Amino acid sequence: MFQRKEELHSFQDGRAMSLYDFEALVDDTPDTRYEYLDRHAYAMAGGSANHSRLAGKCYRLLEVQLTNGPCHAFFDMYVHISNEARLLPDVVVTCDLSDYRNNAILIHSPHLVIEVLSPSTERIDRGAKFDAYRRLPSVQEYVLIHQKQAMVEVYRKAADWQPIFFRAGDEVELASLDIFFSIDELYSALV
Repeated sequence: MFQRKEELHSFQDGRAMSLYDFEALVDDTPDTRYEYLDRHAYAMAGGSANHSRLAGKCYRLLEVQLTNGPCHAFFDMYVHISNEARLLPDVVVTCDLSDYRNNAILIHSPHLVIEVLSPSTERIDRGAKFDAYRRLPSVQEYVLIHQKQAMVEVYRKAADWQPIFFRAGDEVELASLDIFFSIDELYSALV
Protein backbone atom coordinates (compact mmCIF):
# COMPACT_ATOMS: atom_id res chain seq x y z
CA MET A 1 0.00 0.00 0.00
CA PHE A 2 2.71 2.58 0.98
CA GLN A 3 5.76 0.84 -0.47
CA ARG A 4 6.38 2.95 -3.56
CA LYS A 5 9.56 5.01 -3.20
CA GLU A 6 7.88 8.34 -3.87
CA GLU A 7 5.29 7.62 -1.18
CA LEU A 8 7.92 6.62 1.39
CA HIS A 9 9.91 9.78 0.63
CA SER A 10 6.88 11.92 1.50
CA PHE A 11 6.91 10.48 5.03
CA GLN A 12 10.22 12.18 5.88
CA ASP A 13 8.30 15.40 6.54
CA GLY A 14 5.44 13.59 8.22
CA ARG A 15 2.07 12.47 6.99
CA ALA A 16 -1.07 13.05 9.03
CA MET A 17 -2.95 9.87 9.91
CA SER A 18 -4.85 8.12 12.66
CA LEU A 19 -3.19 5.73 15.07
CA TYR A 20 -5.08 2.87 13.40
CA ASP A 21 -3.63 3.86 9.99
CA PHE A 22 -0.16 4.18 11.52
CA GLU A 23 -0.34 0.67 12.96
CA ALA A 24 -1.49 -0.65 9.56
CA LEU A 25 1.39 1.20 7.88
CA VAL A 26 3.91 -0.42 10.23
CA ASP A 27 2.40 -3.86 9.60
CA ASP A 28 2.22 -3.35 5.81
CA THR A 29 5.80 -2.05 5.39
CA PRO A 30 8.03 -4.06 7.74
CA ASP A 31 11.22 -3.03 5.91
CA THR A 32 10.72 0.63 6.81
CA ARG A 33 10.89 2.06 10.31
CA TYR A 34 8.46 4.80 11.32
CA GLU A 35 7.69 6.97 14.29
CA TYR A 36 4.35 8.51 15.11
CA LEU A 37 4.33 11.93 16.73
CA ASP A 38 1.46 14.40 17.03
CA ARG A 39 -0.68 12.21 14.75
CA HIS A 40 1.92 12.27 11.96
CA ALA A 41 3.94 9.30 10.67
CA TYR A 42 7.61 9.88 9.91
CA ALA A 43 9.85 7.51 7.99
CA MET A 44 13.14 7.06 9.80
CA ALA A 45 16.31 7.38 7.79
CA GLY A 46 18.59 4.38 7.62
CA GLY A 47 21.34 4.49 10.21
CA SER A 48 25.08 4.53 9.59
CA ALA A 49 27.43 1.73 10.60
CA ASN A 50 28.64 3.81 13.55
CA HIS A 51 25.07 4.50 14.66
CA SER A 52 24.23 0.82 14.56
CA ARG A 53 27.42 -0.24 16.35
CA LEU A 54 27.03 2.36 19.13
CA ALA A 55 23.39 1.41 19.73
CA GLY A 56 24.25 -2.29 19.73
CA LYS A 57 27.22 -1.89 22.05
CA CYS A 58 25.16 0.25 24.44
CA TYR A 59 22.41 -2.39 24.47
CA ARG A 60 24.95 -5.12 25.29
CA LEU A 61 26.65 -3.05 28.03
CA LEU A 62 23.27 -2.51 29.69
CA GLU A 63 21.79 -5.95 29.26
CA VAL A 64 24.81 -7.71 30.77
CA GLN A 65 24.33 -5.65 33.94
CA LEU A 66 20.55 -6.06 34.04
CA THR A 67 20.28 -9.84 33.70
CA ASN A 68 19.32 -10.65 37.30
CA GLY A 69 16.66 -8.04 37.98
CA PRO A 70 13.30 -6.92 36.66
CA CYS A 71 14.80 -4.31 34.31
CA HIS A 72 15.78 -5.22 30.75
CA ALA A 73 17.09 -3.40 27.70
CA PHE A 74 15.36 -3.57 24.31
CA PHE A 75 15.80 -2.24 20.79
CA ASP A 76 13.33 -2.09 17.91
CA MET A 77 10.40 -1.78 20.31
CA TYR A 78 7.91 1.04 20.16
CA VAL A 79 7.32 3.17 23.23
CA HIS A 80 3.70 4.16 23.83
CA ILE A 81 3.64 7.88 24.55
CA SER A 82 -0.07 8.48 23.98
CA ASN A 83 -2.71 7.74 21.37
CA GLU A 84 -1.00 10.46 19.33
CA ALA A 85 2.56 9.17 19.61
CA ARG A 86 4.59 5.96 19.25
CA LEU A 87 8.36 6.41 19.30
CA LEU A 88 11.12 3.97 18.41
CA PRO A 89 14.24 4.76 20.46
CA ASP A 90 17.60 3.17 19.73
CA VAL A 91 17.63 1.47 23.15
CA VAL A 92 15.03 1.48 25.92
CA VAL A 93 15.07 -0.02 29.41
CA THR A 94 11.89 -0.95 31.22
CA CYS A 95 11.51 -2.34 34.72
CA ASP A 96 7.81 -3.12 34.28
CA LEU A 97 7.25 -6.84 33.69
CA SER A 98 4.07 -6.19 31.72
CA ASP A 99 6.17 -4.37 29.10
CA TYR A 100 7.91 -7.59 28.06
CA ARG A 101 5.79 -10.49 29.24
CA ASN A 102 3.61 -12.41 26.78
CA ASN A 103 5.61 -11.18 23.78
CA ALA A 104 4.48 -7.58 24.24
CA ILE A 105 4.94 -5.23 21.28
CA LEU A 106 4.69 -1.86 23.06
CA ILE A 107 6.59 -0.51 26.03
CA HIS A 108 4.26 1.54 28.21
CA SER A 109 6.59 2.28 31.14
CA PRO A 110 10.09 3.07 29.89
CA HIS A 111 12.58 3.74 32.67
CA LEU A 112 15.55 4.83 30.55
CA VAL A 113 15.60 5.95 26.91
CA ILE A 114 18.72 6.13 24.73
CA GLU A 115 19.13 7.82 21.37
CA VAL A 116 22.27 7.81 19.21
CA LEU A 117 22.49 11.24 17.64
CA SER A 118 22.58 11.60 13.85
CA PRO A 119 22.66 14.82 11.83
CA SER A 120 19.18 14.04 10.49
CA THR A 121 17.65 13.25 13.92
CA GLU A 122 19.48 15.39 16.47
CA ARG A 123 16.97 18.26 16.40
CA ILE A 124 13.97 16.00 17.05
CA ASP A 125 15.91 13.84 19.58
CA ARG A 126 16.71 16.97 21.60
CA GLY A 127 13.30 18.58 21.04
CA ALA A 128 9.98 16.85 20.44
CA LYS A 129 11.09 13.35 21.44
CA PHE A 130 12.82 14.52 24.63
CA ASP A 131 9.70 16.50 25.54
CA ALA A 132 7.49 13.48 24.91
CA TYR A 133 9.65 11.09 26.94
CA ARG A 134 10.07 13.33 29.97
CA ARG A 135 6.29 13.76 30.24
CA LEU A 136 6.02 10.03 30.96
CA PRO A 137 6.05 9.47 34.75
CA SER A 138 8.13 6.30 34.42
CA VAL A 139 11.09 7.85 32.56
CA GLN A 140 13.97 8.54 34.94
CA GLU A 141 16.84 9.16 32.52
CA TYR A 142 17.31 10.19 28.90
CA VAL A 143 20.66 9.52 27.22
CA LEU A 144 22.10 11.00 24.04
CA ILE A 145 25.15 9.31 22.50
CA HIS A 146 27.26 11.32 20.06
CA GLN A 147 28.69 9.69 16.93
CA LYS A 148 31.30 12.25 15.93
CA GLN A 149 33.02 12.46 19.31
CA ALA A 150 33.29 10.26 22.38
CA MET A 151 30.61 11.99 24.44
CA VAL A 152 27.43 10.92 26.21
CA GLU A 153 24.82 13.27 27.67
CA VAL A 154 22.65 12.01 30.52
CA TYR A 155 19.51 13.87 31.57
CA ARG A 156 17.98 12.82 34.89
CA LYS A 157 14.51 13.50 36.23
CA ALA A 158 16.04 13.67 39.73
CA ALA A 159 18.31 16.50 38.53
CA ASP A 160 15.46 18.46 36.89
CA TRP A 161 16.54 17.20 33.45
CA GLN A 162 19.82 19.13 33.50
CA PRO A 163 22.54 17.51 31.34
CA ILE A 164 25.56 15.69 32.70
CA PHE A 165 28.34 15.21 30.14
CA PHE A 166 30.66 12.21 30.03
CA ARG A 167 33.74 12.18 27.78
CA ALA A 168 36.63 9.89 26.84
CA GLY A 169 38.11 8.27 29.95
CA ASP A 170 34.91 8.75 31.99
CA GLU A 171 32.54 6.17 33.42
CA VAL A 172 28.94 6.87 32.41
CA GLU A 173 26.67 6.66 35.44
CA LEU A 174 23.04 5.69 34.96
CA ALA A 175 22.04 6.52 38.52
CA SER A 176 18.43 5.34 38.31
CA LEU A 177 19.63 1.81 37.55
CA ASP A 178 22.89 1.94 39.55
CA ILE A 179 24.81 1.05 36.37
CA PHE A 180 28.17 2.27 35.12
CA PHE A 181 29.95 1.70 31.83
CA SER A 182 33.13 3.05 30.31
CA ILE A 183 32.92 5.63 27.52
CA ASP A 184 36.04 4.05 26.06
CA GLU A 185 34.40 0.62 26.01
CA LEU A 186 31.27 2.03 24.38
CA TYR A 187 33.27 3.75 21.64
CA SER A 188 35.49 0.71 21.08
CA ALA A 189 32.57 -0.45 18.92
CA LEU A 190 33.61 2.07 16.27
CA VAL A 191 36.09 1.02 13.61
